[in-house]
Amino acid sequence: MGRAASRAHRRPAGLHLAPTVVRHGHVLHDLADGSAAYPDGSSTVTLTGPRDLWRTVEAAHRSWLDQNRPRREWFTIEAGPDAQHIGYTAPDGTAISWPSGC
Repeated sequence: MGRAASRAHRRPAGLHLAPTVVRHGHVLHDLADGSAAYPDGSSTVTLTGPRDLWRTVEAAHRSWLDQNRPRREWFTIEAGPDAQHIGYTAPDGTAISWPSGC
């Protein structure tokens, strides 16, 4: 593994949001509808606009906890001539695969 690949592998996983949602530190802002979420660093998040952007963050965190806090290296991507799949193998050997939709 090259030096650049090694550095990229150590980068923390991020939450993927709609292309119109931008992050400024921990603040989320949707350019499409003006919704925003401003966490204050404790347990309070101020929401503005028509949508609760923080709900997405909380749902992702719950899903991560429900899946036993998966690490990046537990996931795989398989690409073939007819399909692509994203796979997940937990430490206990449980394996799940999803079509990627590409």
